[in-house]
Amino acid sequence: MVINNATRCNRVLTVQGQRYSFLYRYESWVQYITAPPPPRIALEPLAATLSAEEPDGVEWKFDGVSALTPRLALQGDDESVMSAGDFHDAVKQALAEGEPGWDPYDP
Repeated sequence: MVINNATRCNRVLTVQGQRYSFLYRYESWVQYITAPPPPRIALEPLAATLSAEEPDGVEWKFDGVSALTPRLALQGDDESVMSAGDFHDAVKQALAEGEPGWDPYDP
């Protein structure tokens, strides 16, 4: 709630040491008339790419675009070997190049 109250962004990237996550807020799931959110991009391919870069079976998971607040994060208590900057760049690229997987305005 602290983060949600501190930003109006519909997409939130969090860094806590070597633990990173990306979250689509609930607001990106509903139809806003005044400020339509950008469509949700399916991040399963990114999760697979990130998992392949981690050692010892460390795995990334994305909840899927149809979840109320889908999250991309490491499973369990594992830490990532990548830097926060590399994670940011990978998410940014996936959002820029990915196909919309959920759009609340799609008929």
